[in-house]
Amino acid sequence: MTPKNIGILLKKKRTSLNITQKRLSDITSISVHAIINIEKGEGNPTIEILNTLCDVLGLELVIHVKGEI
Repeated sequence: MTPKNIGILLKKKRTSLNITQKRLSDITSISVHAIINIEKGEGNPTIEILNTLCDVLGLELVIHVKGEI
């Protein structure tokens, strides 16, 4: 999955929950600027930041070895 795809997925889930970027920032203590960049597929978020966003949005961050499912 590309950074752009991750950003699209996070934004789609956030908007479906009617959570603004500002509210998500308040909940997670991640800056609005960082959230905007992640949703645009830019920046370089850590696993911890992605995991925090996923937890709040009801998503699960899963990593697996390529070619194995």
